[in-house]
Amino acid sequence: MSISQALILAGGFGKRLGPVTTNLPKPLVNVAGQPFIFHLFKQLKNENFTEIIILAGYKSNLFVDLIKNYKETGIKIKVIEQPSNFGTGARIVHALPHLNDNFLLLYGDNYCGIGIKKLIEAFNKKSKMLQLLAYEDLINFSRPNLDIDKNSDVTSYDTGRKNKNLKYVDIGYMCVSKNIFKNISFSENLSLSRDILPNLVKSKKICAYKTYNLYCSVGNMQRLLQARSMLDNRKFIFLDRDGVLNKRPTKGRYITKIDDIEWQ
Repeated sequence: MSISQALILAGGFGKRLGPVTTNLPKPLVNVAGQPFIFHLFKQLKNENFTEIIILAGYKSNLFVDLIKNYKETGIKIKVIEQPSNFGTGARIVHALPHLNDNFLLLYGDNYCGIGIKKLIEAFNKKSKMLQLLAYEDLINFSRPNLDIDKNSDVTSYDTGRKNKNLKYVDIGYMCVSKNIFKNISFSENLSLSRDILPNLVKSKKICAYKTYNLYCSVGNMQRLLQARSMLDNRKFIFLDRDGVLNKRPTKGRYITKIDDIEWQ
């Protein structure tokens, strides 16, 4: 199956990012010269998505104004304005009439520079209704909240992040079958991470795509500064002479000039 529609959760108050978010939602804070959410837009357009739906709550009018002035073509972007007090699960259930049978769900304050096509291909090979993108946290970058078995099925989802034995972090980028919400009743406080995902884990309906690809977030001030560093416009060239990018020389020989390089 193909997935060409993305749903972005962007309704939170961003209290941990105050005072930056006193007058601005988290996904609209400036990162590398543009609103953070624009980095998601660019990634989705490059991956040939045709529609983006933003579920906005806090200061939703600012998202509406932003999209009116968004100049990129080739992708449809729509804002659904919702009450600020809606939980993340409530936002999705409320928006179900607008969603395709399968869609990509993103957190509006996280970005991971991963190839989304790989996620979708992996999702298509599994018989699950939802696939998380799970970052394996080997450097204590965040607080893990997932555990995964050898078949990449999610076996534990710790909403409170209190279990110190977990290794993976849910960073969004979920491939989702709309059918998982079929029997979920709407309530304003319904939470995706607290109410929906743990129950789906118990019923063995969630798998994960594992990645070591470091992600960035604008969840708090420290993370905002990291995101600005990670997503700035600096360009890098990585060179290696030991057989990763280039053909490895014969034993005892070393590359000493450009003409010796043979690319793999």
